[in-house]
Amino acid sequence: MFEIEELTQNGWRQELLVDDSRNAFWIARKKCDQKCHPYRVSDPNKKTICILTAGDARTIEIDKELVS
Repeated sequence: MFEIEELTQNGWRQELLVDDSRNAFWIARKKCDQKCHPYRVSDPNKKTICILTAGDARTIEIDKELVS
């Protein structure tokens, strides 16, 4: 499942779990555009994260060994 989260004043808050990556991206894009808050979509293993803002989307590959 692909996780959709909204960035709030208290950090990232989970909103939805979606089966399909493309569907998750477009749901997050729509929510981001409506609420004007950053959203992110992460893959089931948290290795790829797409961060969406009002005017942009960035995909990041996470190397857990470097982050840990």
